[in-house]
Amino acid sequence: MTSPPDTPSYAVPTRTARSTRIPSQVLIAVLCLVLGGIGLALFQSVAAERGARQQVALTTEVLRHLRTSLRMGLNAETGQRGFLLTGDPLYLEAYDTGEREWLAMTCPPRNPSP
Repeated sequence: MTSPPDTPSYAVPTRTARSTRIPSQVLIAVLCLVLGGIGLALFQSVAAERGARQQVALTTEVLRHLRTSLRMGLNAETGQRGFLLTGDPLYLEAYDTGEREWLAMTCPPRNPSP
């Protein structure tokens, strides 16, 4: 076996390119798994976001309801205080309106069971 003139006789032969590379099928399979995992994580985060948006809408509705209830109670209290201080029945109108609206909002009419 003769070696080229500039290669020393003790040089280790190089490996073929096929033996050191990862087969492309394995690489494609790994990439598919990674992309599938990313897709699954994306799907789960979108579902979680949708649930969070529904919870925010519900919380906003509850806060609106509480704000309205507080306003009605304040109107009723103001009318009651005005009547007690002055004795003028005109103040009872605000009390009656506030009480009626508050009761209608907090205790909706029940449907009779058949």
